[in-house]
Amino acid sequence: MVGFSSYCEGHKDRPAEVVRLLELLVERFEATAAAHGAMKLKTVGDAFLAVAGLPDPHPHPALTLLRCG
Repeated sequence: MVGFSSYCEGHKDRPAEVVRLLELLVERFEATAAAHGAMKLKTVGDAFLAVAGLPDPHPHPALTLLRCG
């Protein structure tokens, strides 16, 4: 996420707020991925990795991910 590192730097004194925001964002990303037929593989820090077409084949996985984004 663009700007997340600088957001964290600006909120060093409120780590619980940063973690809660990240939790909220990940929950929303997961819901968005599921709504579009994508599947979250991993969340690492401020990165969210999702795929389409796994484990079941999908006719247009790239388009699914584009719409999800």
